[in-house]
Amino acid sequence: DHISQVATAAEEQSSVSEEISRHLTNIGDAAQALAGLAQDANQSSHHVTDQLNVLDQQLNALRT
Repeated sequence: DHISQVATAAEEQSSVSEEISRHLTNIGDAAQALAGLAQDANQSSHHVTDQLNVLDQQLNALRT
């Protein structure tokens, strides 16, 4: 009886370890996706800034 309890506990521990591993993999995947989105947002921000600079130059040209 004691041996079966130890075996059951070992199986449960193994199952929990596998679940933790899956969750850590999911977290890593989500972090990579988030990093990609942050890079995209950064590039978009630079593009908008460039466009605003062009518009500012055009407005200044019209004012003179």
